[in-house]
Amino acid sequence: MRRLFDKYPCMLPAAAFAVGVAVSTLAGIGMVWASVPAVLCVLLAIAYLLCRRRPSLLARFQPWKYLLVAGAFAALGMVIDDFRRPGNVDFEYDELPYYVYGEVEEVRTMTYGDRMVVRLEGMVEPDGTSDMPLRNIRVLLTSSDGIFAPHSRVRFVNGLKRIKDNPNYQNAGYVSYLARRGILWQQRVDEGEFAMLEPCTDFFGRCEQLRTDAEIVLEKSGIGKPTAAFLETLLLGDDDTLSPEDKEVFSDAGISHILAVSGLHIGIISALIYLLTAPLVLAGTRKFRFGLVIVMIWLYVCLSGMHLSAVRAAVMITVVLGGHILDRRHTSFNALCFAALLIMLFQPRALFDPGMQLSFICVGSLVAFGSYATKSKTLMRPVVRTVVSALVSSILAVFGSWALLAYYFHSFSTVFLPVNLVVLPLLPLYLVVALLHLLMCSFGVGMEWTSAVLDNGYGWLIEGCRHVTAGMVVQLWVGWITPVLWLAGLALLAYSVNARRKWCGVAAGCVLACSVATVWLFPGDKPADGFIIRDSRSSVVIASYSDGLETVCESRIGAEAAMRICGKDIRIAGADDARHPHLQQGCDILVIADGSRTDLAELRQSYNPRQIVLHTSLWNHRRDELLHEAKLAGVEVTDMDDTGAVQFLDRPRP
Repeated sequence: MRRLFDKYPCMLPAAAFAVGVAVSTLAGIGMVWASVPAVLCVLLAIAYLLCRRRPSLLARFQPWKYLLVAGAFAALGMVIDDFRRPGNVDFEYDELPYYVYGEVEEVRTMTYGDRMVVRLEGMVEPDGTSDMPLRNIRVLLTSSDGIFAPHSRVRFVNGLKRIKDNPNYQNAGYVSYLARRGILWQQRVDEGEFAMLEPCTDFFGRCEQLRTDAEIVLEKSGIGKPTAAFLETLLLGDDDTLSPEDKEVFSDAGISHILAVSGLHIGIISALIYLLTAPLVLAGTRKFRFGLVIVMIWLYVCLSGMHLSAVRAAVMITVVLGGHILDRRHTSFNALCFAALLIMLFQPRALFDPGMQLSFICVGSLVAFGSYATKSKTLMRPVVRTVVSALVSSILAVFGSWALLAYYFHSFSTVFLPVNLVVLPLLPLYLVVALLHLLMCSFGVGMEWTSAVLDNGYGWLIEGCRHVTAGMVVQLWVGWITPVLWLAGLALLAYSVNARRKWCGVAAGCVLACSVATVWLFPGDKPADGFIIRDSRSSVVIASYSDGLETVCESRIGAEAAMRICGKDIRIAGADDARHPHLQQGCDILVIADGSRTDLAELRQSYNPRQIVLHTSLWNHRRDELLHEAKLAGVEVTDMDDTGAVQFLDRPRP
C-alpha cells in the first residue's frame, strides 16, 4: 500500500476527506468529534518530531505518516462539512421577520413551474429593521410567474415549509436526498411575493447571459425545435429544454451520459482547441499552447453551467497539461483524486450527488482497467485501436457503474453496447458541425447544410434509439448493500491489477460475486402495486404501478372517461356526460372533475360508485355544493383539495 500511496499522493487525502464528510453527514456529528482524528494527528506529529533525532526510530515511524495524513484530512472533512451544515431555523415560527433574501444558485424549468435553489442570506422586516443573518440555508422555490438568473439576489415573503415527500409519486427518500444537499425548506411563490434585489453582473452572470444568447441563436438558426433542444442540452448543459420523452429514450438506450456536459464533451472540445492552436508549435510556444487550452476549457465549463462532471474533467485536464507546462510527472488517477478532493473542499455535500458519483466511478474504471484491457500488439492499427477502445470504454463504464445505476434509476439497458459503439465515434463529428453552426449563426451567416445535418442526425438518432430499445430495458431494484459491495470489490480488483497481488484479486472476485448475489438476496423496495390519483389542476392524471413499472393515464378536464386500473373500474365525470351514456354504469371510483354540472344525486344514480373523489380542478363554489349535498345525503366523499393526491396502494408507503 505504501508504494501505491507514494505513486498516487492525492489518493489517500481524497479518500480520507470523503470518509470524514460521509461520517459527519450520515452520523450527524460535528466539530467536537472531528477533534478525535485531530488529536491523533497531533500525537503522531509529536512522535515524528521526537523520532527525528534517532534515525532507527524514524525509519520505524515512516508507515505511520500515512495514518497522520489520513487523520488530518478526515478531520478536515468533518470540520468543513460541519461548517457548511444548514443553520437551525424554524421558518414556520410566527415571530420571524417578514421578508427572506438570498442568492439564486440554481434555476431549472419544470413541468409544474420554474424551480430555483436559493442560498439564504438573512431575514428582514419591510421597513428594513430586525435584520437577521442566516448561514448555509438553501431552499427550494417554485413559481410559474417569473424566473431569475443564477447568482442574482432576490427577496420574497416568508412562507417556507418543511419539505415532504410528494404524495403524487412513490418517491420515499426524496426528502433525505435533498437534506444531504442541505435543502430542507420549500415554498411556492406567486407574482408580487418576490422581487429582484440586484441582478448578477459578475463573471458568472455574464456567462449565464452568454448561454442564454447562445440558446436564442440556436432556436432562431433554422433547425427544428427538438434539434435545438438537443443541442442546448449537448453543448450548453441546459437539460430542461429536452422533452421528458426524449430523455427516456436516451436513458433506455444507455446513452444518457452524452446529455450531461462531462469528460466526453470536454475531451472533444479540448482536442478541437488543441488542433486549432497547432500553429503555435511552429512559433516554439508549446507551453503557451497548453495554457491556452486550459483557459478555453475553463471558459467553456463556466459557460455550460459549472456541472460537477464538467468541473471534474476540467480539473483533470488542467493537472495533465499543467504537468507538461511545469515539466512534472503526472498520472490520470492522481488527477482524478485531486479533482475529487478539490470539488469536496468547496462542496462537501457533492459527495452524495448521484451525477458526481457516477462520473468519478466511470472515469475511475477507465483509468484503472482501460490500459490493461487495450494492451495488445494486435491493436497497433489506428482504426482497430479506435474501435476496440470505444468498445472497451463502454464496457468498463457500465461495468463500474451498473450497481449505482440500478440503485438510483432502477433500470438497465441491454443494448447499451451496440448503441454506444455506433454513437460515440460519430458524436465528435456531430459536435464539430454543431459548433460550426452556432458560430456562423452568431455572425448572422446561415448555413443550410449544417441545419440539414443536425436535423437529420438527431432524427436518425432518436428514431434509431426508440426502435432498438423497445422491450430491451431490464428493471432492477437493489438495496444499498449492492453498490457498496460492488464498489469495494472494484477497489480490491483495481489494487490487484495495478499492484499484481493475486490474493487481492481472489478477494475482489468474492466480493463482486457477493454483490451480484445481493440483487436476489437483498432486493430493494419496489413501488407498491396500485394507483395514485395525482393532485393536478390542469388534467386528471392517474398513475398506476405494477411490478415496479409506472404507467400514466391522463384525461383532459371536462371530458368523461372510463378506465380499468389494477382491477378497479374508474369513471371520470365531465361536461359531456349526456353524450356518452354507455359510460354511465356501475364503477368502483367516481372522480368528479371541473366541467361536470350534474348534481350529486344524479351522478350517484348514473354511476353507482363505491367511492367518490372530488378532483382539485373543481371551482370552490362547485366543490361546496357537492360537499353540502354529500353531507345531507350522508355520503362520504374524498376531497382532494384537503387530502391532496389519493393513493390506492397495496401497502402503505413509509
